[in-house]
This record gives sequence, structure tokens and C-alpha cells, in this order.
Amino acid sequence: MFSRSNSKGKVAARIRLLWILVWIPTVAAFGQQAAKDLANPDANVQNAISYNDRGIAKQRKGDLGGALADYDQAIKLNPKNAFAYNNRGTAKEKKGDLDGALADYNQAIQLDPKYAAAYKDRGNAKRKKGDLQGAKADFSQAVKLGLKSGDVAESPD
Repeated sequence: MFSRSNSKGKVAARIRLLWILVWIPTVAAFGQQAAKDLANPDANVQNAISYNDRGIAKQRKGDLGGALADYDQAIKLNPKNAFAYNNRGTAKEKKGDLDGALADYNQAIQLDPKYAAAYKDRGNAKRKKGDLQGAKADFSQAVKLGLKSGDVAESPD
């Protein structure tokens, strides 16, 4: 009748077929969603805003790791989001990563040269690194862009 090896081969073939029938539609659906995301940049921008806002909430609660993950996702969805770069910079600064914070502040300013808070935040990071001249220049620019002088510098750490 049937040999044992022949029925094992049939089982293996059925498992492969089942795997193909389950995974191909899953992969196809993922590809279709990715295509929709690329075709709908407005959705990405809105999702980026949501991740940024969630990052702010996490940062306020002291969850800097969670905040950084959300800011990273916001930037991934919308690399032109100056607010997400600036917010990620403040989280990095709070974690003690001044160089990372400065890179994010620089990117925020490059994306939006009139973003006064980014100049203020970069000035604070420069002050912490000992670059007092650079800090002063950034604080002056923040004031020129509309921040009140009393709101510019943080108190020293």
C-alpha cells in the first residue's frame, strides 16, 4: 500500500502548501499597505504628528526611552518635521547626549530657520557644553524670532 516515507513526503508537501497559502496573502497585504502609505503622504504627516504628540506626553511623564522611540517614528514618517527633531533633541539632552541633541537641534533649524524654540534649545545645549559664545548667538536669534528674553535660557544645571 503506502510506505511510511511516502506519507511523510505528502505531509511535508501539504505543510509547504499551507505555508504558501497563509504567508503570500499576508506579505501581499503588507506590500499593499506600504504602497498606500507612500501614495498618501498626508496620512504619514498626520501619523507623524500623532507620534510626536505621544512622544511629548511620554517625555512629560519621564519616559525618555518611549519618547525617543515615538520621535524616531515621527521623523521616519515625516523627515521634514522640525518639531519632532527638536523634541527628540530635548529628550536626548535630558538623557545627557548633548552631541545627539545638538545634531537634532541643527536639523530642526535647517528645516525651519525661523523656529525660535530650536535656537533656544540649541543655545542651552551649547551652554552646557561650554560654548558660551555659540549659546549667546543662539539666544539672541531666539529673541529676534520672537521669544521673550526671560524665556530664553534655562537655569544652569
